Amino acid sequence: MKTEWFYPSAGSRPEQWRRVVGLEDRYEVSDLGRVRSIRTRQLRKLMRIGRRHLVALSNGRTAKVRRVDVLVREAFGIHRG
Repeated sequence: MKTEWFYPSAGSRPEQWRRVVGLEDRYEVSDLGRVRSIRTRQLRKLMRIGRRHLVALSNGRTAKVRRVDVLVREAFGIHRG
């Protein structure tokens, strides 16, 4: 399975950022699917595996790989139909 790096484009509208649920003190996710560190404001690298976009996030002790679409849905309160 091929791994690709993916960075969405901001386009012409302002990007909205919300805290990542469960890691509110460490990361933010945007409505465009970008993830950044709160402390450094540095964007996290996104991995694309198949049709899924993933990002590795750490709570300081352990790191987990999370699906970006799930982070966006949780942060923006979007429920699956």
